[in-house]
Amino acid sequence: MAKLSIYKYVRTNKGWRCKAAFHPNGKIKPNFVIVRGVQEKHAEGRYFLNFNSHWIDASVDALEAQRRGQLRLNNIEYARISRKDLDVAIAERSSIVEFRGPKIVKDEVDT
Repeated sequence: MAKLSIYKYVRTNKGWRCKAAFHPNGKIKPNFVIVRGVQEKHAEGRYFLNFNSHWIDASVDALEAQRRGQLRLNNIEYARISRKDLDVAIAERSSIVEFRGPKIVKDEVDT
């Protein structure tokens, strides 16, 4: 299965790009990066996904960046299983509606 890394583009003593920090349960820690093995807090910057040496802009929000990374991995896995080119698989699945959070029952009943 493919793997991608989440980086935060922020100015540190090490440089501009640092890996994002994660909780033990696998969720990303918002505004924390790992610099030389130590976690540092940086509220500024953007998150990027590194996949096959391609940098993909993810988001300013940490949880949104992690969600986009998981969506990208799901598209790659779908392309692998269906034996289609990744671009074709993503275009084919673009009609699928993404889940954007809980729905309000009253609104759903009205529709």
